[in-house]
Amino acid sequence: MEKREARFKKITPVYLTLFWAVHLVLGCYYTARGLPYYAVLGFCGILFPLALRLVYKICRFRPIYQLDFLLTLFFFLLYTVGLDLRGYSVIPYYDKFAHTLTGVVFALIGLIVFYYLKPEKKISEKDLPLVCVFEICFSLAIAALWELSEFTVSLLFGTDPQNVLTTGVTDTMLDILVCLIGTLVVLIPVSFYFKKKRASLLLGIFDVMFHRNIVKEEESTGQQ
Repeated sequence: MEKREARFKKITPVYLTLFWAVHLVLGCYYTARGLPYYAVLGFCGILFPLALRLVYKICRFRPIYQLDFLLTLFFFLLYTVGLDLRGYSVIPYYDKFAHTLTGVVFALIGLIVFYYLKPEKKISEKDLPLVCVFEICFSLAIAALWELSEFTVSLLFGTDPQNVLTTGVTDTMLDILVCLIGTLVVLIPVSFYFKKKRASLLLGIFDVMFHRNIVKEEESTGQQ
């Protein structure tokens, strides 16, 4: 796990430079084209890695470079490609892909939150049933909050981000459903992690996060 973390630390400056360059170019391009909305989206994307570092500082976490890469890629696919490059409009089913990926990513974040909140900072196989329920509820809560935000946007600006005019409630329900499917898929490697101590790529990220930032130092030393 630590070797993988070291590799991701080395590539961090490279992908962050590319990330910032892409958003800077998009911001300038849309400014030149006279499209201020998309220009603002492009320039604002530059702030994401900085916001991620702010979250680390607030939580008093050491950076986890694998997690940084995953979240930056997640942001790039959903925000940059989906919104600024209009992927949601021009790529068939891209919206459903994005919501499925949201279920995957927030299942991992839900697992981190579970042990962050758990008073006893120890991983036990007995935690598995409650972990599964928590991850499902956490992902569905995120999906619901997203749909509520889209509903609020439609009320305030008269737009239709939920496609209610063309699909009724179908689009909203499918978004929540594919998010749930993404989370259920993640529960498979989660089960292997708890029962057979096998860490996939996602669970490897959690393992590093747990031992670096969640578990107490003396407990971490004992488990390693």
